[in-house]
Amino acid sequence: MTLESVDRRSSAADDADGTGEWRVQSVLEWDGWSDGTVACPNCGRTVALDGPHVGAQLLRERRDGPERKRRHDHRRVAFCDRDCADAWLPRD
Repeated sequence: MTLESVDRRSSAADDADGTGEWRVQSVLEWDGWSDGTVACPNCGRTVALDGPHVGAQLLRERRDGPERKRRHDHRRVAFCDRDCADAWLPRD
């Protein structure tokens, strides 16, 4: 799975095509997840994925095909620390 920047809000187009809002499935501290770097979506600092960082697993439901079969999209978003994750992620 590739890391992508995920908009925290669904749009009217998402709702019209059967795609729901992104929900937080889990938030965990990682160390050595993979090679490479990404920008923290909250502060913009570089996050080294082979070092300590916080990862959030996001999930959204969508309906596909003529039968509108239920499926799920998954995305992992990396943050430089817990404070950035808490600031960026929605609160229940």
